[in-house]
Order: sequence, then C-alpha cells, then structure tokens
Amino acid sequence: MKIGQRIILGFLTVLVLTGSIAKVALKFQNKIIEKGILRELKVKEDASYDFMVNEVRVLSSALEVFSRDEAIKGLYLERNREKLYQYGKPLFDEIKTKYGITHVYFILPDGHCFLRLHEKGLYNDKITRVTFEKARDTKNIASGVELGKTAFALRVVIPYYKGKDLIGYVEFGEEIEHFIEQLKDNTATEYSLVAKKKYLDKEAWASMREQEGLEDNWNEFGEYVLVTKTDAWLRERFRKSLDANVKLLEKGEFVFEQFQFKNKYFKLGAFQFKDVSKENVGVVFVALDITDIISISDQAAAFLFFILVIVFVMILGIGLYLSHSISAPIKMLMAATHEISRGNLNANLDIVSKDEIGALAASFNRMIKDLKETTLSKNYVDNILQSMTDYLIIVDVEGKISNVNKSFFDHLGYSKEELTGSNMSCLFFEGERYFNSSKIEEYMQKAPLINFETVLYGKTGVKVPALLSSAVIREIECPTGYPENDCQDFIKSGKHCEKNKGVVFLVKDITDLKKAESELQKSNIELTTSLEMSELLLKDLEKEKQTVMDAQKDIIKINQELIANEKVLNNMMSDMIKTNEELKNTQAQLVQSEKLSSLGQLSAGIAHEINNPLGFIDNNIIILGEYIDVYSEVLRAMDLLKKAVVDKDLDRAVSIVEEINEMEEKVNLTFISGDIENLIRQSKDGTERIKKIVQDLRTFTRKDEGQIEFNNVEDIIESVLNIVWNEIKYKAELVKEFGNIPLVKCNAQKLGQVFINLFINASQAIKEKGIITVKTYTDDKSAFIEISDTGQGISKENIDKIFDPFFTTKEVGKGTGLGLSISYGIVKNHKGEMKVFSEISKGTKFTIELPL
Repeated sequence: MKIGQRIILGFLTVLVLTGSIAKVALKFQNKIIEKGILRELKVKEDASYDFMVNEVRVLSSALEVFSRDEAIKGLYLERNREKLYQYGKPLFDEIKTKYGITHVYFILPDGHCFLRLHEKGLYNDKITRVTFEKARDTKNIASGVELGKTAFALRVVIPYYKGKDLIGYVEFGEEIEHFIEQLKDNTATEYSLVAKKKYLDKEAWASMREQEGLEDNWNEFGEYVLVTKTDAWLRERFRKSLDANVKLLEKGEFVFEQFQFKNKYFKLGAFQFKDVSKENVGVVFVALDITDIISISDQAAAFLFFILVIVFVMILGIGLYLSHSISAPIKMLMAATHEISRGNLNANLDIVSKDEIGALAASFNRMIKDLKETTLSKNYVDNILQSMTDYLIIVDVEGKISNVNKSFFDHLGYSKEELTGSNMSCLFFEGERYFNSSKIEEYMQKAPLINFETVLYGKTGVKVPALLSSAVIREIECPTGYPENDCQDFIKSGKHCEKNKGVVFLVKDITDLKKAESELQKSNIELTTSLEMSELLLKDLEKEKQTVMDAQKDIIKINQELIANEKVLNNMMSDMIKTNEELKNTQAQLVQSEKLSSLGQLSAGIAHEINNPLGFIDNNIIILGEYIDVYSEVLRAMDLLKKAVVDKDLDRAVSIVEEINEMEEKVNLTFISGDIENLIRQSKDGTERIKKIVQDLRTFTRKDEGQIEFNNVEDIIESVLNIVWNEIKYKAELVKEFGNIPLVKCNAQKLGQVFINLFINASQAIKEKGIITVKTYTDDKSAFIEISDTGQGISKENIDKIFDPFFTTKEVGKGTGLGLSISYGIVKNHKGEMKVFSEISKGTKFTIELPL
C-alpha cells in the first residue's frame, strides 16, 4: 500500500472509530434518558399515592370538624331526617366546594343508612363497604379508596359519639374523578383510570353516564371501563396499551412505552390501582410529555453529526494533501531516474518546495545539467552521490553493500570500511525479511520498491524512519565476437542485452514527516478529546436538566406537604402556644405553691402570734361586757331618777339615789372608768399586732404580678421577721446588723420569699439554742445580705446539691426540696448572686448580692 493511501486510511480509521464511539455514546445517552423517564414515571406513581394519602388526611380533618357540630348531632339524635337534611345540606355544599367532597352519609349503629346528604331519597339500605366495616370493628376513624357500583371514591368513616355512647357513624366520600383532576393540576401530568367491569354495575353505569350527558363507554375497553374524562387521542392510545399489556398488568408489573401524537412525544406508564382491601380493581395510566427531552437529544445528535462531517472533511483534506505532497515528488523523482537510466538526459524535476524533497529535486536537476555539460567520470558521479542529502545504498546481486553516500555516513555514524561487503539487511528493522539475497533478486527481476516505509538502525542504536525506493543497475553486454568499437551501433539497433549488476536504494529520512504525522495524530487526539468533552458537556447538561426536574418534583412534593400540613401546623402551633401558657402558669403555681408551703410551715407559729393578742383581746371584751352591764344598771337607775324628779316624787327620787350610791360602792365605778381606758388601749395594741401580721402575710401570699421597683431591703427583712418570729424566738437569739443600705430595684414579694426560706432553714438547722444573724452592707456596685446561723451545718457532699430542684435532707413532709432552688432562681432573675459557706457543727452562712 502506498504511503499516501496509508496516511488517508489511518485518518479514516480514526474517524470511523470516533464516529462509532459517538454512536455508542448517543445510544448510552438515550438509555440514560429512558431510565430517567422511567424513574420520573415511577415518581408519578409514588406521587399519585402520596396525593391520595394527603387527600384522605384532608377528608379526615374535615370529617372530624363536621362530626363535632353539636347542632347536627342533636338533629341526628332526634331522628328527624328532614330537619337534619335542611341543616346539613348547606354545610355539605360548602365542604363540597372547599374539599371536593361528593358523598356524606349518616349511618346508624346497626349499619343502615339514615341519611345521604348527596341523595336525600335513598336511605335505610345496609352499608357493607370495607371502610365502614373497619371503622365499626375498630371504633376508630377508617379511610381508603373503595369501589362502588358506578365509581371509585376516597372514603373516610368516623364513629359518631354522644359523650361516651356510640350513636352511629358519619362518612365522607370524594369521587375518584375529582381526585384525578386535582392530581393532574398538582403534578402537571395526564392521569387516567380504567376499572374492571366485574366490580361495576352495567345498568347503573349507563344511567350515571346518561345523567352526566356522556356516551355509554361500557364496551370501549374490553374487560375494563374508562372511569375518568380523557381526550379521544389518549383514550385510543390507552386502549391499545391495555390490549397489548393486560397480562403484565394483571401480574402487577409496570408497563413503559413511548408514542407520538402530532408533533409531540409521550412516555406512557401504566400500573395497578388497588382498593382498600388490596384488591386489583383497575389500571392507572400516566402520560408524560417528553417532547423537550427528545428535542434536546436530537439536537445533540445533529450537532455531533455536524462535528463529525467537519472532522471527516478536514482529515480527508489533510490526508490527501500529505499524501500528494510526499508521494508525488517521489514518483516524479523515480520517473526521472528511470529516464536517465535509459540514457534520457532531458528529464527534469519541476519541484520547487523548500523542504527536503525540494532540495533533493534541485540536486537532481543540477545532476542532470552537469551530466549534460560534462563527461561522466566515476569520480564525478561519486561526487554527485556524496552531495545528495538523501541516503544512497548500492548493493550487488547478493545483497551485499558495495557503496553508500556521505550523507548516510554522516547521519548514521558508520564508516565505509564497516559497511562495505556487509549484508544490507543489517541496516534495517526486519532486514532479513525484506533485504536477503532472494528478495534482492526479486526486486531486480520483478517490481522495484517505491516508497517502502521502514526503519534504519544507526551505529549508536538510533532509529531513523525512512521511505525506501529501489532501481536495478544494469550493464549492457554486446554479443560475443561483436567488435567493441561497433557496440554503440549495436545498441542503437536495439539488438542489445542487459545484465543485472545490483540494486541502488534511495533512502528518504522521514523523521520530520513522522514528527508532523505525530503532531497530526496529537491534533486528532485533541479533536477526539474535544468531542468527548462535548459529549461530557451534553451529559452534564442532561444531568443539570434532570437535577432541575428532580428539584421541580421535590418542590411539588414539598408544596403538597405544606398545603396538606398547613392546618396540622396551625393546630400544633395553637397547642404549643397553649402548652407554653400552661407551663408558665404551672411555673408560677409552683413558685406560689412553694411560697405557700413555706408559709404553711410557719402557720402554727403565725397562729400563735395571732392568738396571743387575740386571747387578751377576747378576755378584755368579756370584761368590757361586764362593765357595760354595770353601766346599763346605772343608766337604768338614772332614768328612773330622772322620771321621779319630773314627777316631783321626792321620796322615790331619794330612794333611787340611795340605790345608786349602794351600786357605786359595790362595783367601784371609779376603778371601772380607769380600767375601761386601759382595756381599750390593750385591745387596740393587740389588733395592731394582728393587723401587722395579716398585712405582712397578704404581702407575701398574694399572686405575684412580677412588679419590679425600688424597695428598702431592710424593711422587707423586718416584714419577714414579723412572720417567722414565732419560728425563731424559741430556738435562737436574733441579731440584726443593718447597714442602712440604699433602695434596691427588686420584686419585694419574691425577695421576701427568699428571706423566709433562709430564716426557716436557719431556724430548723438549730437543734437547741443558737444565734441567727442578719447583716446588710454595700460596696460600690452591690448590696449584700448575709443570713447566718450557728446550726449543724451542711456536709461537703451535699453543699453542691442544695440548689438542685427537689434535693432535701429533711424528713419526709418537712420539705419539698424546691425552697433553695426557687430562691436561687429568684436571685439570678434579679441579676444577683447567691453563695453559701458552711462548716459541720459550726453553722451556715448565705450571702445574697444584688446590683444597685
């Protein structure tokens, strides 16, 4: 094969491989698209189920609200069907518009229908649907998809209670047609449903279709009936798909196929549709528009084909150019050499390129010119051969080297002595195969070599790619006995014979050509890489598109979930707000409870503090009562004396005066007059003492309003001591060291609760008799209150736990474990600090620091 053909064939082979790879890539892309579309259809199947679940939730929520209407429940219990219908019908119309509910049943406990709001005249029939039976058996709300005589419906049934008594059931239903239409709107996809005839009533179906103004389609789908409204062209496609795949669908397999309508392409998916009893009652068809996907795929294929055509033209042009630029000059050189060998010195090479071939042609033309102008001597010919830039090798008939030119020695490093007489095969790769004596003989007898591509080995091992061409060296011999002087005449007569003397090989170093070819291959690889990158870019675009489609699907799903859960979230938010309020109230009640618990521990002492003044007040009142009786007797005698004077009854008047004098001596009115003033003053002091205790109790027991204001902390301590004094006075001596601290911004009630807890704890820590000291002082930033005792102290293992909720070392019934925890929290809420220092058997000191 010629070198030009080999170059073109190599380029075309690369192009064919590139085209094959592109074809495989396109097929792979189509498979990926197929898988993506199948996954999308599977997603649509899942979306239909999720949407159905969401619809059931909406129906369930609406039904629960409906069933709590007390007016409806009252009319139902009255068994007044007409009133119940008149009241319930507007509500039914409202929820029908809002939720798409098409059926409302009131069902008696025995399963008979009491009233249908959607069909007033039909009642007293037995309800045997699976959904109802599930609600009846479980006494819980039941829901699902169930087939009636003329249509599918989403159904929700809830037990109907009056208090704890079951009074019946209420059922909501949504016809599947409405469900499918909503599903279409929410997923932007064509859905259709066919149901098995054996689950439908033919006459009822025909009647229903007639009422809706539709043609009877009972016989359109064989063993199935189209339930949903569907365009004619889709119905025909669904019918064909159902006929072809009915056995697969019966097995529960997913059907997946593609079809075209007008200028649009669709992927059709079909899968089983089951009712609440898991019975296969029909088939759902999903038609997904893939026109845009097909268009993008076709555009990618067209673009790739366009690139391949351009590459083909470029490779073909480059190959032809290289083939012609290399082989044509060599062919011209060979033809001119052949002419010269025949004695035609008028041959000339018309090659003007500036490369090695051009230089060779110029040298050849100069050689011809010199041959014309000079006598051709052996030395002259040798000079010509030695001046050639290409390699020249001359071998004899046995294949042994007889001569080489200087260019060969210069480039390959051999000397003339090393090569002369050597077999030519030692210079070439696979030399024994192409340059043994038999091959040399073949080249002389048959066709010579023309542009045979091979590799030469230099002395140092360097490899030189080369093109090899050969020509036979022939010597003319005249017949024996023919005069040598007349030999030329013999030759001219054409009666000569030629004898083969050897072969001359012209070797063209194509190292630069190989480099150019390598660069071309590199460029081809880069072009192939560019094509692969274009392919990857297309794949990335497909991935991006798929990502966008997945994102759209997720957005649709999330939007559906948001819509479905909006009411649930609102209810949850309401419950959380209510729970938060209850927690706040509970916390406040807990604090109030602990406050009252603390005061409860003091109740006996407070009662004693009140009973003491109350006792002598009660005794004073008794004495005052006796004094009043005496004064009453005196006043009665004075009235009688006044009457005797008026009546001028002197004897009677004297008698009454004597009686009054006796009475005065007997009861000592002077003493009573002085004692009454003392009794009143004592009773007033007692009431003031009681009033003070009650006022202090009211201050710390009333509900905390959270008011923060400037207060005198020492006054708060005094009020607290007034309450807890009975708890302290029998156990400890109280020492007050007040430092006249300034007013502190605080809540007096809460701070008083802290002091009550600390004083009670201090008192309870003292077993027999001790000292309780309360001290106040300040620094530049804070006010300090120290309450210390000489009690038993707190152990090291408990000192870090005393502020923990419910931790207590007291006996059961004497402490809740919340006092110090609440007190610590109150101080912290005042942006203060509460510290404790204690030693066993020496006492404990609590220090409260409040900011000024």
